[in-house]
Amino acid sequence: MIQFNEEWKKLQYEIIYNKPQIDGPYPQEIVDKRELLLYAQVELEKAQTSYDNKNNNLCKFHSKLYSLIMKHYYKWISENA
Repeated sequence: MIQFNEEWKKLQYEIIYNKPQIDGPYPQEIVDKRELLLYAQVELEKAQTSYDNKNNNLCKFHSKLYSLIMKHYYKWISENA
């Protein structure tokens, strides 16, 4: 089961503190990575709402989507570090 508080902290770090220091529009590669973080936020919120509403199947579904998005994001980050 996802630890929601921990995952929200990770997302907050990636979105707020780990953002690129670029003056001007972001290059498309960075836009794509930031877009993944937005998708992750949506799926984590849906997972947490499903958990709060005791809908285990929906919670598992959105948790899996969230995990896949973040796995892809971290892989992308590590390949371009």
